[in-house]
Amino acid sequence: MAEIVFTDGVVQAMASHALSAYPFECCGALFGNDAGPLRTVLAVLPIDNTSGEDRRRRFSIAPRDYLRAEREASRLGQTLLGFYHSHPDHPAEPSRTDREYAQPGFSYPILSVRPDGVAGIRSWRLEPGSEWYSEETVHNGAKMQPRTAGSGRAPSGAGTPASVARGENAINRETKS
Repeated sequence: MAEIVFTDGVVQAMASHALSAYPFECCGALFGNDAGPLRTVLAVLPIDNTSGEDRRRRFSIAPRDYLRAEREASRLGQTLLGFYHSHPDHPAEPSRTDREYAQPGFSYPILSVRPDGVAGIRSWRLEPGSEWYSEETVHNGAKMQPRTAGSGRAPSGAGTPASVARGENAINRETKS
């Protein structure tokens, strides 16, 4: 069975992004090491949801952002492992639309997010030649700490597309599109 390991702070970075985007879907890139059935996510890059449809139920990654993710993986000396996104007020399970746009070989973690925090995370992989996803076993290096009611949103800048989150840090830098 396929497994995905999120190193310390990565789940928190994705959760912060999902909470700051709520009630809309967020999305971002995953970077790390690919050892066949075991993938280790070392960093994430939040990406703007550019969907022209209802962003509460759809996300889209612009071609320039996909290219930026590939370049960032190269700069980090890591592999682009896939893309995460959130499902506001819905389970962390892929929809038919998610399947239609999925690329074989990538991991697709989905965060179920609610007004009071992140309810869970599950990850899926579409194997080449497969019609549907297989679920990856998720290992968290850090516990998610969902916000409590009334505690406010994620810190300012947590979901900015020009930040790469590694562990507890976010690195802001200018990007060229």
